[in-house]
Amino acid sequence: DSGEDGEELSAAKQLDAAAKQDPDATEPLRELAKLYAQLGRDPDAIRAARKVVAKDPGDADTAALLARLLFDAGETKEALAAAKLVLDSKSLADRPERAVRVLRGLAGLCEKAGDLAAAEGALLKAVELVADGRAQAI
Repeated sequence: DSGEDGEELSAAKQLDAAAKQDPDATEPLRELAKLYAQLGRDPDAIRAARKVVAKDPGDADTAALLARLLFDAGETKEALAAAKLVLDSKSLADRPERAVRVLRGLAGLCEKAGDLAAAEGALLKAVELVADGRAQAI
């Protein structure tokens, strides 16, 4: 409904202002990228996500969002580069359930893009996280 759209646009303006106020901060840009993606403003979401990933290449969530957006935009080579950032991220181990979902989605993107080695790497990393989680639970 239009009330929600107005709130989301207002939130986007606030986040944009916060990002401009502190250009080194990644959190406003991270939230802005997610919000723009929800609003269907993919070019804006890509721009914000690129800035976050440039400042914090270990941000797996934003790199995964960027990979998906770039893939949807037909920028396959760049999407795969973002996907590889996700695979290299150390932050995935902190949230294995989320990581497995992200990695499975990434494997699908990589497969569609024809990079079967990256798809395999994503699935193997997901299996490794699940196995580690089970070992820690025992």
